[in-house]
Amino acid sequence: MYNPKRLATIAWDGLDDLIPALREAYFESDSRRHLASVYGSNPMLRIALMTVAAALLGEWFARFGPEFPFKDQIRWSAALVAATFALLIRRYLFRSPEADDGDFAWLAASLLPPFVGVLIISQVADLVAGTATSDNGWYTSSTTLGQALIWATDELGIAAALTIGVATLCYSRDWLHALFDLVVRLAVFKLMVWITVLVTIEIGIIGRIVGAILEAVFGITFPEWMQQLADDLSYAALISVIYLAIIGGTWTICRDRFAELLKTGHVDILSGLNEALRPEEKDDLEDDTLTPSDGSTDETRRKEPNQTQSG
Repeated sequence: MYNPKRLATIAWDGLDDLIPALREAYFESDSRRHLASVYGSNPMLRIALMTVAAALLGEWFARFGPEFPFKDQIRWSAALVAATFALLIRRYLFRSPEADDGDFAWLAASLLPPFVGVLIISQVADLVAGTATSDNGWYTSSTTLGQALIWATDELGIAAALTIGVATLCYSRDWLHALFDLVVRLAVFKLMVWITVLVTIEIGIIGRIVGAILEAVFGITFPEWMQQLADDLSYAALISVIYLAIIGGTWTICRDRFAELLKTGHVDILSGLNEALRPEEKDDLEDDTLTPSDGSTDETRRKEPNQTQSG
């Protein structure tokens, strides 16, 4: 498993750079002109309509489409939204002569409304259908707080999958290779989450350990729901840090290597992210994957938003 301290550092560094960059992109005076080059005239309306259409089509397919193995393990509304916007951004990156090094922030900012929209639409659809359950579908919590934690964690997981999915599909001219690599990596990650669920929730190792310690210290037996809550808390904390590290790490790698993408047409985002998340013998906060070779920092990049690194 990954080092939680390292994951937290990667998440913090990435989000610390992401938030001001998105804010800057949204308030640029010429942002509407940039968006129009990707999404056409009246881009905000088009983004909203495409998000709703793709998300609803995905929800329809999830409920009424043909059955096949592992269909229920995919959030189809998120998958179709990711594919729709990845196609549009790919067309701009690889076919438009206007693409340049300063495009990353506003391109990334344009994805925030679709990401938020698909989360809202999917939850509303679940509530209307009366099937609001954990996205993982493997377990249920016995406490209201536990259910809320699991729900929030699953929503964060959808955001992480959207982030890494769009990034992977947009950072390679070879669509089929990128798609195959993405599916394989997501399947492996899904297995890792399932194992974490099995250990922390189904078997309940952490809750039993906590219950035994409290019983030994205080001399009383704590109710089972408290052990279940401890399992829920441990699951939500660990998986949330992993999801945030995926979002933050993907942002950092994509931002630093955007110029390389425009120059070569390919950046292996998944390998770079895996290398960044992999534990090391020393907790080196200046990982080569996350820090440009010229030694510039996040602070430098925020002061010079239009300058990216070639990795």
